[in-house]
Amino acid sequence: MKVLLAVKDLSGYGGVNNVAIELAKHMAPLGVEFHVLSYRTREFPWMKEHIPLPVASGLPIIEILEVPLRAMGAFRKAVDKVRPDLVHVHTPAIVPPKGVPSLVTVHGTYMRDVPNLLKYPVSLPYKAFLCSLIYSQYRFERHALRYFDRFHAVSSMTADELRAMGVPAGLISMVPNGVDTSEFKPQKPANAIYGKYGLDPASRIVLSVGTITPRKGAHLVVEAAKEVLKAHEDVLFVFAGACPRLGRSYLKKMSSEASDRIRFIGPVPQEDLLGLYNACSAFVSASYTEGCSLNILEAAACGKQVVSTDVGGARDVLGDLGIYVPAGDPAALAEGIVEALNLGCSLSGRLRERMETQFSWEKVAKDMLAVYRSAAER
Repeated sequence: MKVLLAVKDLSGYGGVNNVAIELAKHMAPLGVEFHVLSYRTREFPWMKEHIPLPVASGLPIIEILEVPLRAMGAFRKAVDKVRPDLVHVHTPAIVPPKGVPSLVTVHGTYMRDVPNLLKYPVSLPYKAFLCSLIYSQYRFERHALRYFDRFHAVSSMTADELRAMGVPAGLISMVPNGVDTSEFKPQKPANAIYGKYGLDPASRIVLSVGTITPRKGAHLVVEAAKEVLKAHEDVLFVFAGACPRLGRSYLKKMSSEASDRIRFIGPVPQEDLLGLYNACSAFVSASYTEGCSLNILEAAACGKQVVSTDVGGARDVLGDLGIYVPAGDPAALAEGIVEALNLGCSLSGRLRERMETQFSWEKVAKDMLAVYRSAAER
């Protein structure tokens, strides 16, 4: 099967990028030939060729309209050149050409974002900017969805949101993200990881990984941490992740409220993630909305107890092994963190087995191949 894979940018790391790369890497041995349409990319053994998209200006809001307009002509030429059996687009940011079967992977919709934005502890101008940006993206992506033949949702909650946005249920396939269980696995963390990030090996570390934005709920974890630390002085809260250029005031506010038991260590190289997961006693995800979190999958593959807001694919991934709390509730989050610390590694083996049997990329790739075949038949 010949597939034209359209992804905005494959040059760096990040949720959508990592999913697209891992899916292609594990589907290529199953007989799928990938031609990549993107702005930038790294070199990959599975990639037959790279077809560049015209570079956009990068201006917020304007880029939302600029990207699809610039991409339309390049997309059509790429289809004429490759003559694929299927066009696969990651996120509905560009509209596929007519005349070829198309599939879109929806990593999460913006359906719930604007109501959540009103709860964020940021300045009114920044909140207004975020509202206009997110709502514009929501309206465009909702419009773009009508041009696709089939839909791949990465969580059951995302599938529900697609149905609420008017997508027929029969056209939606739910296949969750996966995890590289050969890379992310339980092991004793190297001493160097503690020294590199100034962490105390004697502390019980509660880890959060992800971009420091209001959407990811860092402020909720900080609030919960204050309560946890009143009774558990040996706990150390660690936030690993970058902060967007326009969100510096948010990070500054979080940092000003942090004590020496709450650390923001900034962006972390991919190779250090395994060490941090294995160094922690519990992992926490406080997102207001989510697709299917790779961080939750990676932490669980390392046998770590996960506390997550009850959004996105958390329940799909963890089943009855996770600790779930309502989004936006720091008191419930604090209780969940204490529960996770009390459980310790008692569920480590079951979490690891669940990731190996149900969420390895090899299994996910086979499930996606069935989706590809079904979509290509339309």
